[in-house]
Amino acid sequence: MKVIKKINNNVALCLDGNQRELIAFGKGIGFKPIPYELTDLSVIERTYYGISPEYQGLLKEIPKEIFDVSGMLVDLAANSIDADFNRNLVITLADHINFAIDRYKKNIHIKPPYVGNLAYLHEAEYKVATQAVACINQRFGVRLPKEEAAAIALHLINAENSVAPKADFLDASTMISDVIGLIEKRENITIDRSGFNASRFITHMEYLLARIRNNETLENNNDKLFNNLKQEYRETYLCAEDVRTYLQQKTGKNLGSEEMSYLMLHIERFCSREQA
Repeated sequence: MKVIKKINNNVALCLDGNQRELIAFGKGIGFKPIPYELTDLSVIERTYYGISPEYQGLLKEIPKEIFDVSGMLVDLAANSIDADFNRNLVITLADHINFAIDRYKKNIHIKPPYVGNLAYLHEAEYKVATQAVACINQRFGVRLPKEEAAAIALHLINAENSVAPKADFLDASTMISDVIGLIEKRENITIDRSGFNASRFITHMEYLLARIRNNETLENNNDKLFNNLKQEYRETYLCAEDVRTYLQQKTGKNLGSEEMSYLMLHIERFCSREQA
């Protein structure tokens, strides 16, 4: 196996014997001068083929122990669910877990969307997701709520189809492009729309538009959380208000305080990474 690009000291982009690219995890594999031939394959802990380039940047951001748990959960899903999964699932699920733990540590509690009849309509995915929440809580010493299983189940369901849910009654792509334009104008930044940071935000917006379509927007109005976020992230709040006004004009639906809190968290995360 040839190591061709360092991601960090323990993660690297490699070529196998058939010249196929893969991401390899292993202690110290990115430490040596690149490129080099890795002869001791016993140091390799995990390999992943087919990871999209725009997702590879997250390998630097997310702690290895979260990737370890994500990989284990993807294995569990593959062995428990009769479906083929998008190969980027291990990355997107790790990103979701990392964000959920970060919110928990900051005492930011938002009920995950789409709970409804998910446990009955997608029993296998929900069962795996329930096990995932228990595993995450035990491994990282947190207490994510049982409702988090719904959000994780959605990642699994979405990865089976390789696409996010579509709000087909709207011109979703145009609306999302307009929303990103509003954020660029308000924050005075230029956003790389081809990068993973944009892809992650676009996915959130696709879920939001789907909730609007299905009249399933978050209704558990948590005014205390909303007001706290409004005070702490004033510019982000103004940006979210621009988005709310735009969506109301386009869809005729208003976003409540719970949905706005969720949107503000995603905008804050989105912009902080673009400005870094």
